[in-house]
Amino acid sequence: MTSMTGIAEVLSVLLLLLLFKVCLFMQNWTDSRNLVRLQYIYRLWFHPLARYPGPLLARASRIWSASAARKLRKAQAVQDAHQRYGPVVRIAPDELSFADPSTLKAIYGHGSRLPKTEFYTGGKFTEVDNVFSMRDIHQHSGRRAVMAPVFSHRFVASYVPAMYEKLSQTFNMMATLSANGTKPVDVYHWVHNFALDVVFHFTLNHESGTLKTGKPHAVIRDLEDFQSVFAWTALFPPLRNLGRFVPIQAVKRPFISLHKWIHFCLDIVARERTTDMKASFVSRLLENEDAYLERKLNDLEVAEELIGIMFAGSGTAANTISFLIWAVLENPPIREKLVAELERQVPPGIIPMYEVVNKLPYLNAVIMETLRRWPTIPGLQPRRVVGKELVVGDYIIPAGTVVGCQNYTVHLDPVTFPEPEIFDPERWLQPDTSAQHAAFNGFGTGPRACIGRNLALIELQLFTAAFFLRFDARVADTLEEKDMELTDGFSGGPAGKSLPLYLVERSKT
Repeated sequence: MTSMTGIAEVLSVLLLLLLFKVCLFMQNWTDSRNLVRLQYIYRLWFHPLARYPGPLLARASRIWSASAARKLRKAQAVQDAHQRYGPVVRIAPDELSFADPSTLKAIYGHGSRLPKTEFYTGGKFTEVDNVFSMRDIHQHSGRRAVMAPVFSHRFVASYVPAMYEKLSQTFNMMATLSANGTKPVDVYHWVHNFALDVVFHFTLNHESGTLKTGKPHAVIRDLEDFQSVFAWTALFPPLRNLGRFVPIQAVKRPFISLHKWIHFCLDIVARERTTDMKASFVSRLLENEDAYLERKLNDLEVAEELIGIMFAGSGTAANTISFLIWAVLENPPIREKLVAELERQVPPGIIPMYEVVNKLPYLNAVIMETLRRWPTIPGLQPRRVVGKELVVGDYIIPAGTVVGCQNYTVHLDPVTFPEPEIFDPERWLQPDTSAQHAAFNGFGTGPRACIGRNLALIELQLFTAAFFLRFDARVADTLEEKDMELTDGFSGGPAGKSLPLYLVERSKT
């Protein structure tokens, strides 16, 4: 009996302690809720950015931004906010988005010196930075100086003969699969194969084999998963190291792919160090000193740059080509004018010379209009105001604020681009296009502009010209308008990730 009484007393004490803990928890929880309420009140009414309009949830927290990013629709959400609230919108407690094209230079131009934000840490694939993810201005300058000579127009132009061969391989495979127009071919798939094979060969001087066999490379086929890696790590940076262990397949898969890619590229670097026939790009990375580091790059740093270039240099060009082909086919007068210009220079079925297509005004207007309407980087490229206030037009932005000007919104500016939703290459052929070019940000502005611009433009020019010279194409009825909506996983692409076309070789018609 005494024993039972002792146990009861102990249980009573434990129960009292538990109740005490619960009371403390409830008090802390209440205090936390009150603190959150005070934080929301401050952000909405007393924050330095409180006077700027925007969605209520965006002004109070980051939930609005994170939710739109998770759905790969943030660029559209920001554009909708601008249409509702005006040219300057608060899209997070400490972040402003600007719609006026004139703000591009102030935020991204050579004189601004605004550093990238923590957002870009999601753009690296290992624990070291690449030229894209580097936030320090001097660090970026040192790395870009190592890489830039390989991406000069002169050097890229020397690669054109190899590109001719890859175009022939791509179109021959597509022609075979089309069975003279009786079967639909997923041109999106083949454009991606082409762009990846180009950048793989350009950087490594090795063939992936994809265009010859039509089968995806065991490792390279997973490259598109990197868009998901970027999106996830931008929201939750620790996932870079932990993502492949998450027990959710949709989250885990892209990080497993990335892990394979890292080891794949490390093996390539190790092999390149021991050969005398180094690829020009790898040779630059291995043999030239980085001025910021004051040394040559190690294997992991070289591998990081390889992954970054292959990711950025393949999907972006391929998505742009896919949008271009679809837009031209959906607008017969544009197609007729483009084909007529091409045929005045090159017979049907022939891959044109780069020196010819580079000078064709309507072809290049079609390319510019595609990049305007479906920008490769549609969303915000955030910069942080540091040191002193930033003056943007009539606005004085306090230090600490994140600012940005997204391409999707700037390229839809109705003043610069009347009827901006319409695909109209003629807007680039007017007597004075200075305003249009000032507002165009397809390859970025200032010292952080796209390092691979020359390679991308040559791909766009040659593929577009050669495609419309060789094929009469028709969009398959299975493709819906929503399949070609622009998604925003930092880089933009068609939502359906498919472009089924019926192809008939023009030389056989």
